[in-house]
Amino acid sequence: MKWRSAILLAPKQCVSESDRSSSIERRACRICQSESGEMVRPCGCAGTMGDIHEVCLSRWVAMSNKDQCEICQEKYARSGRTIKPIRKWERPSIGSEILSLILIGALSYCIIYMVNLCDERMFLERMSTLPIRSDDVGRICESQVRSIYRVSQKMYTLFER
Repeated sequence: MKWRSAILLAPKQCVSESDRSSSIERRACRICQSESGEMVRPCGCAGTMGDIHEVCLSRWVAMSNKDQCEICQEKYARSGRTIKPIRKWERPSIGSEILSLILIGALSYCIIYMVNLCDERMFLERMSTLPIRSDDVGRICESQVRSIYRVSQKMYTLFER
């Protein structure tokens, strides 16, 4: 954890023109103190305090859980997107409207499938040759009324919550 103490103990200082010219030649990451690699300036710090490796900055932000510089209090400008650890992921919340649309879509698909199936197997043509019994008509009407009632009750509770 050598690089962690470097950022916490770094004093805020003014940089003169002579220091600036010499710091350009020997740029070092303020976290890991390495002079190699590509440096970025993610905050308002000037001079050697402003140079950080992108990887070091990502590690620092992940460990400290702070997205702003401790020296200049400016938020870090970071390129790219970072992915949270899987344990910190949150489930998306599905609203009741979306759930209702999904259910209505599924019900519509089932009805269309049943109509196509009846048409394919010539169900209506075969049934038209048979005599209609009063028992069948009563059962069909009763089941339709019950189905409509149940669906309307569930839709009412689905939308009213």
